[in-house]
Order: sequence, then structure tokens, then C-alpha cells
Amino acid sequence: MLVIRKKQQEAFTKAVARGLECSLLTHATRQFPIRVHRMGEPAARAMIRKAIAACGRFGIEDEYEISRYLDLMFLLGEDFETSAALPWAAALLGDEALSAKAKMDRLCERAGQHLGRDCRGNGIQALVPAASPMEHKLW
Repeated sequence: MLVIRKKQQEAFTKAVARGLECSLLTHATRQFPIRVHRMGEPAARAMIRKAIAACGRFGIEDEYEISRYLDLMFLLGEDFETSAALPWAAALLGDEALSAKAKMDRLCERAGQHLGRDCRGNGIQALVPAASPMEHKLW
């Protein structure tokens, strides 16, 4: 029988977390290249760790759903889930009757309404503003 020691499990967990963080950094850089460039990698990684921790509190564990949550942090603000201006966010995230996917679907829909954009059929992509050609020249 194979025995996995606590130290081995901890090392594996850390490696998975680093992999997730790197994957989300790549995602954020693709979705929000100018913002990530301006904030710098250390700040972007801190924001990603904050997103992962928040998702853990709300039962959101799937990488795709975490990436959607991170997108909302960029679009609505890092602390959107506690913002008095967005009370629907806390209500949806705290609804234990909803699955993680349902929470994120509803959050994206409400974010679209809040931002004045229709995201039906296109998901979160419809909420992400396209960078102008001038912004791309900053790179």
C-alpha cells in the first residue's frame, strides 16, 4: 500500500497552487494586458492569490470559474464582493443553494447589467473591453 506523508501532501498542494497561480497569471495577461503590465507581476500575483482565497470561501474550486472571478475583480474592483455599490455580489456568492457555476453565471450576468453590456451567449468575454490599438502600442 502506498503511503503519502504529510510533507509530501503539502509539497504536492503547493505545486498545484503555484501551477494554478501561473495559469491565472497567463489568463489575466491575455484578458487585461495593459492593466497587468501597469500593475506589475508581483501585484498581479497578489490579486490572483486574493481571488483564489475568496473563491475558496465561496466554494468555487474549478479553475475556469476562478478565472471568471478574477475577471470580475479586474472589471468591478478587487473587493467587488464586499462593495456597498454591488450588494448583489455578496448575496449571490453567499447563496449556498447555488453551485459554483451557477454563482459565476449569475455574477457575470449581473456584472453585465451593471456595466451596461449584454453578456448572454458570449459569457465573460462580452464584458471585457477590447484594448484600443493605442493601448497595445504601450507594450
